Amino acid sequence: MSRKMSSLRRLWQQPQSLELDAKKDFLKSLLTGVFVFVFLLAFQPFGLSGNELKLKYLLISGYGLVSFLAIAFSLILVPRILKKAFREERWTTGREILWFLWIVFAVGLACFLFAFLVNAVRPFFKPGFNPPLYLLLFQFMSLVIAFFPIVFWTLWSRSSRLKKSLRTALEISEEVLRRRSRPEDSSASSRRVVLTAENGKDQYAFDAGSILFIAAAGNYVEVTEKTDRTGPVLIRSSLGRIQKQLDGFPFLFRCHRAFIVNLKAIGKATGSAQGLKLDLEGMDRKIPVARRYATAFRKRLSSA
Repeated sequence: MSRKMSSLRRLWQQPQSLELDAKKDFLKSLLTGVFVFVFLLAFQPFGLSGNELKLKYLLISGYGLVSFLAIAFSLILVPRILKKAFREERWTTGREILWFLWIVFAVGLACFLFAFLVNAVRPFFKPGFNPPLYLLLFQFMSLVIAFFPIVFWTLWSRSSRLKKSLRTALEISEEVLRRRSRPEDSSASSRRVVLTAENGKDQYAFDAGSILFIAAAGNYVEVTEKTDRTGPVLIRSSLGRIQKQLDGFPFLFRCHRAFIVNLKAIGKATGSAQGLKLDLEGMDRKIPVARRYATAFRKRLSSA
């Protein structure tokens, strides 16, 4: 049981890519609203067919419209209101699931309020008004109908992210090969860099070019080098603080909330639906590239 809970916890906390695009999200909302309208018009489930013609078409049109508005509000406005909660570096599978559940709840609530306003709640089911029960029924209806567009958008988004990641990974790998064919400028990479701990006293000197990557580790950072040291050097500091100390070394680039990578040490890039990963020369560990850093990463790589 504990192993299953541990596996579920790891899955819940697994990093997930997040794409916030107002135009795409508006289109998703509109198409989903149209789908709801067409679905209800074609199948007329949950007692819709029992309503008189005028009310039936009013309900079908209204449910399609309020579904569009509720989804647009959730996809476009909520992430911009709750900016801290919708930062890509903090986005996980668990947050993705909760967001989907919120969208389904918002649609169900919007449809319930619409039906109540047009006095169609009681004719929709059996006589006798019980608000909590009817709200639960509307949530169930929303979940049943939402299953199809959720599956479609999930598969479509995954396929789109995969194609984009594979294309970008190929471009990065080609850029790495081109960079290797150019004369190497060792002026910056041969310089010493001194990283100061949070207390301002402890200092650690490195050959800048020997650093493979720097990773966040709680209240510390781990500096991994190409040298034969027994392991990474642990420095008590935030990654952001270390990043500021590397301003004079453009080839040491922050590509993720938890990683700074040596662009000159990249062997190749690989892509998946979760995003880009970097393979470093002489290492098995893969370094992720967050979507928010991807554009700047490619520009820096071409000039590093």
